[in-house]
Amino acid sequence: METKGEKGIFISSEYLDDYFSECEEHITSIKRNAILLEPSKKPEKKVIDELLRSLHTIKGLSGMVGFEEAEALSHSIEDYFKAIRDGKLDLSHDAIDVIIEGIKTLEFVLVEKKLGREIPRIDDFDEKIQNLLRGKEREVLSEKKEDTKKTPQLEDEVLSLIEGEIKKGRQIWQFSFFPSNQLAEKGINVGLIRERLTSNGEILHAAPKILDDGGVAFEFIVSTDMDESVFAVWRDDGLRWKRYAIPEERQKKEKGIEEGPTHRDKFTMISSTNIVRVDLNRLDELMERVGELVITRARLDDSIRRISKYIPEDEMDFLEETHIQMGRQLKVLREGVMRIRMVPIGEVFERMRFVIKDLERETKKRINLEITGEKTEIDKLVVEKMIEPILHLVRNAVSHGIEKEDERVAKGKTKEGRIKIGARTAGESVIIEIEDDGRGIDVDRIVSKAKSEGIIKEDLSSILSGREREILNIICLPGFSIKEEADMASGRGFGMAIVKNTVEELGGSISLETELDKGTRFIINLPLTLLIVDAFILISGGQLFAIPQPSVREVIEIEKEKITVMEKNELLVYRGSPLPVIRLNRLFNLEECYGQIIYGLVIGSGLNSVAVMVEQVLTKREIVVRPVTDPLVSVKGIGGATELGDGRPVLILNASDLIDMAVKR
Repeated sequence: METKGEKGIFISSEYLDDYFSECEEHITSIKRNAILLEPSKKPEKKVIDELLRSLHTIKGLSGMVGFEEAEALSHSIEDYFKAIRDGKLDLSHDAIDVIIEGIKTLEFVLVEKKLGREIPRIDDFDEKIQNLLRGKEREVLSEKKEDTKKTPQLEDEVLSLIEGEIKKGRQIWQFSFFPSNQLAEKGINVGLIRERLTSNGEILHAAPKILDDGGVAFEFIVSTDMDESVFAVWRDDGLRWKRYAIPEERQKKEKGIEEGPTHRDKFTMISSTNIVRVDLNRLDELMERVGELVITRARLDDSIRRISKYIPEDEMDFLEETHIQMGRQLKVLREGVMRIRMVPIGEVFERMRFVIKDLERETKKRINLEITGEKTEIDKLVVEKMIEPILHLVRNAVSHGIEKEDERVAKGKTKEGRIKIGARTAGESVIIEIEDDGRGIDVDRIVSKAKSEGIIKEDLSSILSGREREILNIICLPGFSIKEEADMASGRGFGMAIVKNTVEELGGSISLETELDKGTRFIINLPLTLLIVDAFILISGGQLFAIPQPSVREVIEIEKEKITVMEKNELLVYRGSPLPVIRLNRLFNLEECYGQIIYGLVIGSGLNSVAVMVEQVLTKREIVVRPVTDPLVSVKGIGGATELGDGRPVLILNASDLIDMAVKR
């Protein structure tokens, strides 16, 4: 669902929720710091900096979503605090009152906008802030006090009388007479003024009032048919006037409108009450506790199996039933914690719109960005780590992939290039695709550049053609780039290395599809979460290994006699196509202990598919992933470690590394 802001910007309702939630956090910070302000005392720099930061953030966010009132209000208050910070103004008691009023107004505007109500005018407050900036606190104070005196508080009988005169078509004026000694010497006093008004209309109400300086003035409410030009000659006689307005509360009452609280006494949460902002570190800790529960349950599972023969059958049935129920509850708990950590990947995709705009201006190319699957949810940590890789791929698509307009026209393409970013879930994985309709990857050019840099030693163009995995490995080498000169978008040769390393650190894989003059597509396969995954437990070379289930396309039985050896490589016919086979024990120099039945784990996709041969696939279970971060003990092909219920450590295989190792062999 999308809403249209005042500037014509279409904003998704999910982003508006984030906007209001963010604003509420900053309003709370502003209030907390505003109460620390004291009149005639220089505020602490830390307090002013916090106020400015929060106001600036609200201003920027409001500008992005097109909420002009909130943007203008926060900008006005920010200007005042900048003047305080720069020592151009001093805080006064009156100024603090106005600032507090402004903060309340800002909060009220945000609340009304969220509820879809009409936003009140903020011109009066803006004028007060401008007076503060001009150092006119007295004018602000007099305006503020005058606001409460613009309309005399009259009895209902008088108001009814005024309303009756208005219905007759007569004009109602409010006159104020300010007596002085100079006027008295001229014979101008309240009696003379009363006579003048009576001769030109009917006095409906008269009363004295005390001024701020202790003086006295007299107010009259007059009904008349006379034109205002008649009063002009009285201006030098201490008389001021203006049209009388029926109080808004009275008008609402007459129309049967029930008066609600104003923004001065109204309290409403800006963001939805069902949204709680939680520090990600707390969720990490909670996920770790769930991981420990998974390990403890695995230990309990092993213990139950060991003692089953010593326990009566009926009691054993009850124990197993309880154990299974606990497993289900633990799975629900795990999935619940995972859902809390999940955020839409669309927040990353939306950032790419601004990146594309900048690149269009720099490269003089026109790009049409298509986004699909923006509501696909993925672990918050994964989303944050994927921002930079997606950014690099988008930049490369614009810089390397999309051609200039004249080149595209010559190829029969549209002048406007197309870049498509999409995401979708597949089981326990999320697949992200970045695709362009540009020139594709020139294999001959890649090979030529790789030869010139000593990466490969012979002309492998014919061999590498169609082997996107090898091409991907070359372009992902640190420092490798086919651009002769680097620009702001690309050309330094480290972007693709960052992409590949980040994806693999997250336990994912990246693949490539390209066709010359047709375009290029990068496919990134990532786990939904990093800590707890379903995995196959297997044996190879007499040792236990685990491999995440999302990395495995299929588990098959392999018959030895059906394995074909070609140029020292083993192949297997799989669904009518040749499938390379690698023996896991040989990759890690382990003993070969294959029995009559051999299992193969099919990993990868397309031409990069490989069958990993293992001795046994024991079971599938939840595992807690512990990354191996020490570079001295990290081994290619191993993505981490876990612990089984009996306390044995088990190494976790990295499918992407296994494919690379198979290719090199």
